[in-house]
Amino acid sequence: MGLSFDAKACYEQAVSAYQAGQIPRAVELLEELVRHEPDNDYAVSALGGMMLTQQRYPEAQQYFEKALSLNPNNIDASTNLSILYGQQGRFTESLALVEKIALQAPERIDIQYNYATALMQAQKYQKALPVLEQVVANQGDFLPGLNALSSLYAYLGNREKSIPLLKRILELDPNHLLSTLTLGNLLVDVGQTTEAEELYLKAIDINPGEFQTHALLGKFYADIGNFQAAKKSLHKAIELKQDDSASYLLLGNLAKEESDFKEAERFYKLALRYNPNSLGGQQNLRRLYNRLIPAWHFTMLADEARNDAYQRAIEKAIGPNDYVLDIGTGSGLLSMMAARAGARQVVACEMHEKLAEIAQKIVTDNNYEDKITVYPKKSTELKIGQELSERADVIVSEILDCGAIGEGVLPSVRHAIKSLAKEKVRLIPSKVQLYGQLIEIPARSKMAPIRKISGFDLSAFEQFRIPNEYIRIELSSEQYRPLSEVIPLEEIDFYKLPPAYTDDQPFRKSLSFPIIDEGEAQAIVFWFDLNLDSDIMVSTHPDGVLKHWGQSLFCFEEPHVVNTGQHKQLQMLRSDHILRFSW
Repeated sequence: MGLSFDAKACYEQAVSAYQAGQIPRAVELLEELVRHEPDNDYAVSALGGMMLTQQRYPEAQQYFEKALSLNPNNIDASTNLSILYGQQGRFTESLALVEKIALQAPERIDIQYNYATALMQAQKYQKALPVLEQVVANQGDFLPGLNALSSLYAYLGNREKSIPLLKRILELDPNHLLSTLTLGNLLVDVGQTTEAEELYLKAIDINPGEFQTHALLGKFYADIGNFQAAKKSLHKAIELKQDDSASYLLLGNLAKEESDFKEAERFYKLALRYNPNSLGGQQNLRRLYNRLIPAWHFTMLADEARNDAYQRAIEKAIGPNDYVLDIGTGSGLLSMMAARAGARQVVACEMHEKLAEIAQKIVTDNNYEDKITVYPKKSTELKIGQELSERADVIVSEILDCGAIGEGVLPSVRHAIKSLAKEKVRLIPSKVQLYGQLIEIPARSKMAPIRKISGFDLSAFEQFRIPNEYIRIELSSEQYRPLSEVIPLEEIDFYKLPPAYTDDQPFRKSLSFPIIDEGEAQAIVFWFDLNLDSDIMVSTHPDGVLKHWGQSLFCFEEPHVVNTGQHKQLQMLRSDHILRFSW
């Protein structure tokens, strides 16, 4: 006759096996116990718990439900079933069940803690708060409760209550990594940076191989302006976790702060490689490109009158055998117009390296890579036999600012005609005609130079203004009064370019303005007509079709009073890059 089965001993052996980490042996013993006592709801529930630890959710759920069918008041089975629901993301079911259990066993700290956890998973933070506060009040050394309550206080912005709880946790468990880091973060928020740094360094001592600790220390150093220490910590974080997008993003920000834009671009691209959906990576890379590329490129591309005029001129000028040079290609638009018009080959140059890279991509995206080559160089760096296989039949350019010559169109075209073009080269544009008018414009005049503003002497701010330089304005949006007739200032024929003049020894021209109204001549406003060829002309006149250029304003440091009927004399001084005026 066999020995009688000892259920109690079997259960105790299962518990011992579980505590020793021998899960298969614990499962084996509990299964034996359930075979002998199939109605033992506690054994069935314990077997479900074993399944839960192994994430065998369907089997665990079956055991918990069977235990509850045997004993609806089995709190352990209900508790474990609610935990299972939570781990499966079934938060509504988990909360409903654990709320019922909490009412049944208000004295059970573990159950009240599970109830609070379920409330937080359901984002019912204010309801979870008093439950956790009661858990901690009942058992002040219950670490899970302390952790949850300190985290909830921090989430709700109550640093004053979260910080003491975190310090209490570290008294109970000095090497608790998460609490060490969380406390460091909160101390940064309240300005206790020395203590915060000590905690971050302690966290690294606790677990030197945890990338997150190095990443947080790097962010901390970046926030307090210690860029070298920040970079060292962030590089260590990446060494431990190569795909940490956030660390690359921070390194990009540091490089940008130090004006190392190439390095910033590299780090932002790495951040996006490992997290293509990183909004920070996307936005910062766009901001970097926007900083590198002047904003007027966007308004220029949107200027339909300018685009249409260039297209008409290009289509008229270019034939199927033409070799075309595009100076300052920007986005590559004019090069593609030339290729579409039938050019045999187009060589484009763009001095901004990033812009040249994007232009080449645009060319490729539009299937013109066989006809167009973009070089990241100034046109004056191009050579026949290297970048250009032959001299150009046609030169296209649009390197004009609001005052026509400020972007260096004169030396660029002069060099191209001499060194890169055939004898009978066709030029687009062909000519620029400048016009100007004396005006009274009080608001702008106050800034040239800066003297008194609102009764205060702000003249020290004048050091930040560039004197004797024109600025872009939109005259129609300004408060001004015309004092003279509009007169022609100068014609620049690109086929017959004037000789080069330096900034120190400019070309001088006397101008005479017929005065039509009395007042104080504080500035000259000027604009230009752009002849793309002998027939196609567009203008930056305030009423002209070209909008993105606007008009140019040159304020006199010493305004002159003028009277009707007078002819006011003015000197225009022009070099290859600068246009200015003096009495």
